Amino acid sequence: MIAMDRRLLPLPLRLDTLERLMSAPPARTPAARRPPDPIQRVIALVSDRLAVPRRRLLSPSRSASIAWARQVAIYLVRAHYGLSSPELGRRFRRTPGAVIRAIQHVSDLVATDPRRAAQVQALSTLVCSSPSPSSADSGAPGRAS
Repeated sequence: MIAMDRRLLPLPLRLDTLERLMSAPPARTPAARRPPDPIQRVIALVSDRLAVPRRRLLSPSRSASIAWARQVAIYLVRAHYGLSSPELGRRFRRTPGAVIRAIQHVSDLVATDPRRAAQVQALSTLVCSSPSPSSADSGAPGRAS
C-alpha cells in the first residue's frame, strides 16, 4: 500500500484519476539533472583550444593533429580524474594499451618540448579552473605516470 498525503490528491479519488496519476512520468526538476560529465568537459575544452572537432577527437583518425589532441585529452582526464586505462579506453574508443602509450607520449613530449609543455599546462589549468562536481577530489595533475 502506498501512503499519500490526502491534501495532494483531488477528492473524491476516482479510479481514472488514480490511473492517470500513476501512469504520468515523474516531473523533471533541475535537481534531477545529471551533473556534467568531466570527460566530456575535457574533450570539449581540448577540442575548442586545439581546433579539433569533438567527433574527430573520438574517431579512429591517426592524423597528427587529431591524435595529439586525443592524447592530450586522455592525459588530462587521467591526470585530473584518475580513471583507469580500461575505462579511458572505453570512453575514448581505444585499447588500454593505446591509452597507456598516449599518456606516455604526452609525458615524454612535455618533458622535452617547451612549446608542448606550455600547451598542456595551459589546458591543465583550464581543467582545474572549470567548474566540476569532482574537481575537489583531485587538483594536481601528477597522477599521469
